[in-house]
Amino acid sequence: GDDYSGYQGAFIVTPNLSELEAIVGKCENLGIVVERAKGLRVSLDINNLVVTLGSSGMLLVNENEVIHIETDA
Repeated sequence: GDDYSGYQGAFIVTPNLSELEAIVGKCENLGIVVERAKGLRVSLDINNLVVTLGSSGMLLVNENEVIHIETDA
């Protein structure tokens, strides 16, 4: 669902891009995904947010860094 309040204070949450967009709105590019993932992480006090991006890899967002891990087919 789109209610992530149950994840308040979680160590790690791993939504896919569609799940993230259901919460924060449409993300037209990776820069917007990063900014909205940062905002969600801070607002819910989540230590690590990993957004899976399908063929575009995954994105790790935490307090110290943002890492985009690309796929390698």
